[in-house]
Amino acid sequence: MILQLLQTYLRERNIASLAQMEASLGVPADALQGMLDLLERKGRVEKMPRPQRCHGCSLCDGNALDFYRWQGNPGGATCRAAGADCCRAERPLS
Repeated sequence: MILQLLQTYLRERNIASLAQMEASLGVPADALQGMLDLLERKGRVEKMPRPQRCHGCSLCDGNALDFYRWQGNPGGATCRAAGADCCRAERPLS
């Protein structure tokens, strides 16, 4: 059930940090990390390259720097045929 919530969250936002997911879903980062690893292996999410720290201060939470992007389901034609919204075009970040 939590895995489905995580997929819906990323599908709706396209990109989110681990810290954002933790706060929004109320699930500890270490539990989310395992689910994100599974989704990455399945090709549904992509872990983005870690950005440089904002000012080199080392005060940033590492989870705030780990971003994931929704990739959708492999075999998009199948989910389009089923009427799922997972294949819609990526929305720009706001």
